[in-house]
Amino acid sequence: MKRFFLIAALVAGAAAIAAQVNDQRLLRPDPQDWVMYSGAYNSHRHSQLKQLTPGNVAQLQAKWVYHMAGQEAIQAVPIVYKGVMYISQFNRIDAIDARSGNIVWQYQRPPLTRTPQRGTASYDK
Repeated sequence: MKRFFLIAALVAGAAAIAAQVNDQRLLRPDPQDWVMYSGAYNSHRHSQLKQLTPGNVAQLQAKWVYHMAGQEAIQAVPIVYKGVMYISQFNRIDAIDARSGNIVWQYQRPPLTRTPQRGTASYDK
C-alpha cells in the first residue's frame, strides 16, 4: 500500500512540474526544449541549439537508447521540457531523463489498447 501512495505522489509531482508549460513557453520555447510536435509554432522541425555544426556533426555519438516495453513502433514525436522527455504510445506515457535515459515515471491508462496515438502535450491549465 505504501508503494502505491509513493508512486501516486511521484506521478502527481511530475505532472505538476510538466504542467508549467504556459502560453509564453509555447510562443517562445527555450531552445533546449521541444514542447510540441514540430518543436515550435513555426513548424521548422529543427533545433535552435548552436552546438551542432557542419564541422562537428561527424563526432555525434548515441548516449542512450530507450525502448518502451511492449511497444512495437513509436509513431508519436517525443516532447522535451526542462530536461525530461515524454514518450507516448497506446494509452501510455513514459517520462525519461533526457540526459541519462533513466526512467522518471511511467503511466499506463486503462484499458490497454493497440490504437496508435499522435503524441502528447503539456499545458498549465
